[in-house]
Amino acid sequence: MKTFPYHSGFVDYHFKIATKGKAWSPAFELDNSNYPKNNPSETSTKIINKTLVFKPGNLTDISNDQKEFLKWVEENDSPFVIDLRNNGGGENTLANELARKVYSKGEKIPGNINREKIGILSFTGFANYFFLEASTTEGDERDYYQESGMEILNVIKEAEEENIPLFEIEIEEEELEDMIGQRNSIYKSTIVLWINKFCASACETFVEKLSQLTNVIVVGENTMGALHFGNPTTFELPYSKIQITLPYRFETYDNDAPEGVGYSPDIHINKNATILELLETVKL
Repeated sequence: MKTFPYHSGFVDYHFKIATKGKAWSPAFELDNSNYPKNNPSETSTKIINKTLVFKPGNLTDISNDQKEFLKWVEENDSPFVIDLRNNGGGENTLANELARKVYSKGEKIPGNINREKIGILSFTGFANYFFLEASTTEGDERDYYQESGMEILNVIKEAEEENIPLFEIEIEEEELEDMIGQRNSIYKSTIVLWINKFCASACETFVEKLSQLTNVIVVGENTMGALHFGNPTTFELPYSKIQITLPYRFETYDNDAPEGVGYSPDIHINKNATILELLETVKL
């Protein structure tokens, strides 16, 4: 699979692959040997020692199970744990919606500023990234990456038809509209965020949005620190054939953390700790 767009044939090539309905074939093998095998892909909700323990699963479109969790938070004021370990991210939608339901009306939720370099080249690399992700996933997650890649390719095709130069770049800066809490009363119960070094990107948004609340306890080990650079683009260098990944979005946050270091927990616990040990540690 050629991943560097020298000409419009790049777009046609991907459309031909899509019509065959075959799996996307990456130009290189991804090394997932250091990634935990229990990476959560499905949402789960359990009651343990009278405490709700929620694993968000895929952070793409909000699923029905995730909607049920948000509804429970909206209607209750009870302790709960969000198990964010090993969640590699996706979209910020669930974290943002959760923040709105635990912050009181009028309370400002920590925000961020996005800066993007927009152009055919950056969009093409972004499409490459989605196709490579589709080649290593299955089911709904694979469909999501394929569909996202195809949507971006349609944008590229339209730009090419308008003869927009490949290397023409527009820099956009967007300060996101202030997010304000929606809860009628203060959420008094303890909220625990259980993190580890594989909590990355949109997973870290839960910590970014919620950790400044006085009733939130962050437990575990530092997150990955993959939060400032977004919209990864993937290219193949033309001579060495080395695959490179470059972002075209840079983000800054009100509640920030060092890149590559991540958010630190309030309480460090052993990475092999059980949920019962965690509940005992935070006195739930």
